[in-house]
Amino acid sequence: MILKACQVCIFALYFSTALYAQNYPLDIGFYNVLSGQLPTGWSGDMTVMLYHGMNDDKGLAGLIGSGDKEDSVVTDWIGPLDDYIEIVFWYRMVDDFIYPSTEKYLTTDRLTLSLTEDGTSYHEVYVIDSSNHLPSLNFRRINFNLSGMQGKTIKLKFLARHGKGGNYYVDIDSIKVRKDTPPPLSVQNITESGGLTFYPSPVKSGEKLYIKFHHPVSTSPVYLYNPMGALVYENRTEGDEADLAVNLPAGIYFLQVGHARKKILIQ
Repeated sequence: MILKACQVCIFALYFSTALYAQNYPLDIGFYNVLSGQLPTGWSGDMTVMLYHGMNDDKGLAGLIGSGDKEDSVVTDWIGPLDDYIEIVFWYRMVDDFIYPSTEKYLTTDRLTLSLTEDGTSYHEVYVIDSSNHLPSLNFRRINFNLSGMQGKTIKLKFLARHGKGGNYYVDIDSIKVRKDTPPPLSVQNITESGGLTFYPSPVKSGEKLYIKFHHPVSTSPVYLYNPMGALVYENRTEGDEADLAVNLPAGIYFLQVGHARKKILIQ
């Protein structure tokens, strides 16, 4: 009985270690993965294919169109994480006809990156759509930060959804998850106005805009408008601080919180 109990303890320890002592920092290209397969522990419809990575090497690829509207891939567990992390990946979208010769222009198509802490419930942390996609045959680098991640273990999920038009490839390469340093709070990158402080100022596209209210507020809508007056971002906040994932093209925008409306610059 004691021997059996010990075996159970050893198995539980092994399972816990296998689940949570995972790849971190993560830094993965796909040149060492066999074509038609995925890295160990990964799952999904996308596969590694030759000529679908940077420099015509291997990359992660999904072919979507009217017959196959979605392709996705889920990583193995990553962590335990640091409090403030950076996520980096490179991507492009290219028509499959005479590949790779024609870049893809998006309509209602989307490429989303989500994360899960329990392997079941996912929430989006980055979205590429017609508002921020730059059609090109070259790979584009995407990087952004997440805070409050200390000790967490996560999986990432890339999901490509077809909108309109013909078939095209979504190529992804060089995925990184690593520790980063929060931006310093200095006079140069803090703006105080209308009872609130927001930083950094200017903010880089793909990073977070942090808002701190001088006095706690009840639930309040937060809006971002482009110079033409079109609403490009909407969220809600409460308490004395909030952070916004700014995944928008560079330019001037107008931040509205309650009745306050302020100009911000995205680089």
